[in-house]
Amino acid sequence: MENISTNFANFNTSSTMWIWFIPAALITLYAAMRMVNYAELIIQKTKLGGAFVGLVLVSMITSIPELLTEISQGLNNTPGIGIADDIGANAFSTFMLAIATLIFIRSMFIKKLGLWTKVSIIISFVLTVAMTIILYFNKDIALGENGKFIMGIIPIAFILAYFIFVYFSYKFRHLADEEPDNDTKSRFGILGISLMFTMFSIILIGSSLFLNWTVDAMQETYNISHQSAGGIFLSMTTAMPEVVALFQLARKGYLTAATGAIIGSHIFNISCLFWGDMSYSGGALLENAEAGNVWTIALVTSIEIALLLVFVAFGKKLNTKLKYAIIPSMMIATYIIGWSLILFIK
Repeated sequence: MENISTNFANFNTSSTMWIWFIPAALITLYAAMRMVNYAELIIQKTKLGGAFVGLVLVSMITSIPELLTEISQGLNNTPGIGIADDIGANAFSTFMLAIATLIFIRSMFIKKLGLWTKVSIIISFVLTVAMTIILYFNKDIALGENGKFIMGIIPIAFILAYFIFVYFSYKFRHLADEEPDNDTKSRFGILGISLMFTMFSIILIGSSLFLNWTVDAMQETYNISHQSAGGIFLSMTTAMPEVVALFQLARKGYLTAATGAIIGSHIFNISCLFWGDMSYSGGALLENAEAGNVWTIALVTSIEIALLLVFVAFGKKLNTKLKYAIIPSMMIATYIIGWSLILFIK
């Protein structure tokens, strides 16, 4: 298949590309905000709970850009870019979660996370560390034969892990964290709310697809490496829906769902390797991805999540704002220093 981003880059010029990028980003931003508003109503009017809505529903929809990137780059036979985008988005969203804990420091919401949300953070950490090791060695066991369908075992393991995670997230949805007792008025019943949630999710998916094509075209047009400053900026755009969900939910007091939206997106993004491998025709994806030093980005993310685990474990003992702010500040510093080293120390 011809390179989609190359074709789109040919359709654009350096002077018009930003004209496409800006409206696509704004529509994605608006759709994400509206989708989160209806997610809030789903939390209020159903028994799904904030943890499940954040960890599964919101995180899945807001991570569609990463999924589309993984598939499109697999089809383009450039899967390394898709992997870098997934890992880069996870690093950035964890960085933004740390910033959110400081912005909403008065609530000290990390102290209020329920058991399953804490377990989900552990799952995210284990998968991210596994991803770091896998990317470093760049090895997999391929299923299939040359000239026929070939699939790696590791992406299959990741997608199975995600389905198991979704199952237990639903089963343990009543291991609830503290949520606000809001009662937002809506002219819709639960069916109407579900339909509106679905509608804005579809708009988000469509705008994300167009945004991803534009971002890919920028990389082609400007010859931007995924490990350059421009590459960092472009990977941030795919994490935009997760960040919008984080701050929208946190602002309204749904701090469990806000945290879950980030942690759930971590796990979903890693599972996207399966769909990238499915769309890639060059063999087992992880053996042929040519992802370079993307493992270093995964290492930065692993350190961020490790600090988050320490934060969760000892959060209740941090009884002053100054003490509470120490670990989030370390997470922020990890992201900045980590990317600085990746950019400037080749």
